[in-house]
Amino acid sequence: IWSGALDRFDSVTDSLAPHHRELYRKHIAGTRRMMGVLQKQAAPAGTVAKVVERALTARRPHPRYQVNLAGRVQLAASILTPTRVFDAVVGATTGARR
Repeated sequence: IWSGALDRFDSVTDSLAPHHRELYRKHIAGTRRMMGVLQKQAAPAGTVAKVVERALTARRPHPRYQVNLAGRVQLAASILTPTRVFDAVVGATTGARR
């Protein structure tokens, strides 16, 4: 899923009107930075496929499956952190905070 994602993101942001690129400059930079981190944390496709197969063939499938540690941490953070705090952290990470 991440193969070429940064190139596509750059292509889309390059196609924005100059005033929109300036308006969303911080958000674009933060999102691009976060995409790089997520790209490094992503599980290999084969690992994801095994988890999907397990979910599809389970007698009693779980509502969610975490593929790797990064997914477990993200899920735990979203459950244990109040929504406004979690949103603020994501906003700060992507440059979208107000």
